[in-house]
Amino acid sequence: MSFPILTIYLKTLDDNAFKKAAEFKEALKEFCTDDAKNHALETEISQWITSFCILYTELTIKIYRFEQKYNPTPADINGIENLVIIHSHVPERINLKIDNISRPVIKICHAYFRNDFRYLSIKPGVLGLKPEDYPDEISVCIQSHTVLRLKERIDSIHQAYAFLHLVLSFTKPEYYRNSEGVFFITYTLWNIKVGYLVADLHQNILLIRSFLFLTQDGTPEGQKLSNICRLGKLDKEYLALDRLSSFMTSKIRTNPELSALFTAAGCQGLLDICQVIAANLIKKSNPSIAEQLIEYLGLYSKHDFLTEEILPRKRIARSLQSWG
Repeated sequence: MSFPILTIYLKTLDDNAFKKAAEFKEALKEFCTDDAKNHALETEISQWITSFCILYTELTIKIYRFEQKYNPTPADINGIENLVIIHSHVPERINLKIDNISRPVIKICHAYFRNDFRYLSIKPGVLGLKPEDYPDEISVCIQSHTVLRLKERIDSIHQAYAFLHLVLSFTKPEYYRNSEGVFFITYTLWNIKVGYLVADLHQNILLIRSFLFLTQDGTPEGQKLSNICRLGKLDKEYLALDRLSSFMTSKIRTNPELSALFTAAGCQGLLDICQVIAANLIKKSNPSIAEQLIEYLGLYSKHDFLTEEILPRKRIARSLQSWG
């Protein structure tokens, strides 16, 4: 048998509270260790508060974390209070010279899975940089307009989770670097690729200056999609293919023809992520986007529409960019 009140009391009891207090705690330990209900309650409270801190955190404005502890009540020596303290922190802003113009950037700060605030940094070797050239860790900063692009394009989940996964994308970052030295760091949701964080190196600072959705021009997948479907930048924007919501709320992922096109272009992740989050976040299906895309590409469900090169047999509508 275990006693929840006793369990909490012993947690707050200091080993030096009275003579042989440590021995007293040890003697009563067997009545506390198997209190599964009490532990479950503590876990649930912690999860609720953690969710609160995550949901109210905004990378460029304010970060939240909490600490929880049990204290004896000042008025009653036998009383115990469950104290939850919410801490907030405004991320540091610095000026960085970009194209010979001093611009404000925000140092990415977070408190995910930690008891303190921490500024995001990365070891030089992870980015293929020589330690002798970069003896210190690389600080990660972001521009405010990049956060806006992230919100716009990852628009089917709460922005707080978009921020969380931005930080998680740096846990074991995957990236490639183009001929101009620009870093394209894979942005993942629940370990599924959905885009890229575009970043430049400024001395000891990695500046995230843009976010590209997986289908957009400028990404390998976006270029392949353009080649397969002959879709240009304006086509993708017109069809809203640069937003997660288009895949979440339409029938793109359930249409075999369209699914084959996106899979061939390397955008399978956009179909997979919908399966992961649809159960909790799915909205009413909007078939019009899928139907519009089928018509736009000249695809029809009752014909053999794919060649070995994954191109429709019927003529694909010309890119909007080629008009005029």
